Amino acid sequence: MKYALAKVVEVQPLPGFKLRLAFADGVRGVYDCKPILWGEVFEPMKDPAFFARVFLDYGAPSWPNGADLDPGVLRSNIESVARRSARREYKTALAHEDQARYGDAPTPASKPRRLQGRSRSS
Repeated sequence: MKYALAKVVEVQPLPGFKLRLAFADGVRGVYDCKPILWGEVFEPMKDPAFFARVFLDYGAPSWPNGADLDPGVLRSNIESVARRSARREYKTALAHEDQARYGDAPTPASKPRRLQGRSRSS
């Protein structure tokens, strides 16, 4: 899904160089900044005290040295993490269902399980 304009309306620094974000459209999530803390602009943010000085500048998380993060990229990242988490939860639920159905007996897990209503087309 594409977004015309993502705008961060709340930002809160968290331990481990993470940001808790709230977007104008109601989406909330946590973004891990650790992988991007390199290079001339982002290097100062490795200091936890400096990282904690984050503020919003026109809907973008920003720091006093001019570093800022694109709200659209943040929004997209938070959404993709949520999708991966939902898939993981769904697979776990299927595994629990199989365990309840088959107990400790060997399950047909060696074969890919298909979703009901889907069939292979030629």
